[in-house]
Amino acid sequence: FSAATADAGESRLYGGIHFADDNTVGQTVGALIGAQAWSKAQFLFNGGLIVESSSSAVCNKTKSFSWPHTVANRTHRLLLVGVSYVEGKEPVSRVTYGGTALKRLGVQVAPKDDAAVELWYAVAPAVGTAEIVVSLNKDADVVGGALSFTGVDQTTPFGSLRSSSGDKTYSACVTVTSAANEVIANVLAAKGDARSVSVRPGQTTYWDTGTGTGGGDALGTGTTAIGQPSTTLCQSLENDKPWATIAVPVKPAVMLAP
Repeated sequence: FSAATADAGESRLYGGIHFADDNTVGQTVGALIGAQAWSKAQFLFNGGLIVESSSSAVCNKTKSFSWPHTVANRTHRLLLVGVSYVEGKEPVSRVTYGGTALKRLGVQVAPKDDAAVELWYAVAPAVGTAEIVVSLNKDADVVGGALSFTGVDQTTPFGSLRSSSGDKTYSACVTVTSAANEVIANVLAAKGDARSVSVRPGQTTYWDTGTGTGGGDALGTGTTAIGQPSTTLCQSLENDKPWATIAVPVKPAVMLAP
């Protein structure tokens, strides 16, 4: 095809139809358009920006725990790990997947350090099944969850992270600015005696679990929602206990026209 393009361009040049600059610039622009069209086609063939897989685990009074997670062999991959724990003054020290260190994206601590939530991530994680290992600085009850995305922008995978916290309230909410082509990931931490959590319509729950229902236990959830210019993600607690929540838009590899 490239040779045919060159021959066609030269024929129009020799025929006096186009100037040399028209030929050169036209072929350059055409190549760029073709590359963008192929990138968009691959993005759509793979389902666009989606959550490919999820996993979670809980552990009582530990400084380190792990669970298996699978990353599919798809393009534009992202691994996002949420960690929910009590006694928030002792943050997570390290998260790895298959021995490769993840980067911390954000932290939110509940009032009086009663609970905390963190987000960690890796762009283009290795394909296959491997252990996610979470290490803390102090023994704590902890909930871990992971989401694997495909179709994610590998250079700028995230929009603006937002977080909030509260005490003596039944609703744990955070408002995020995003776009219709994005997916918002949201992770919550609360004390176990908050009991149970329900989400608003439009949010998809990937994990909702805890180490128990006592004040020293940890409760953690992971949800997503389709992005909008302004999206409020809310989770309702059965009991009004301290909570912390964090959310971030995940950006698609290819921006689609509305």
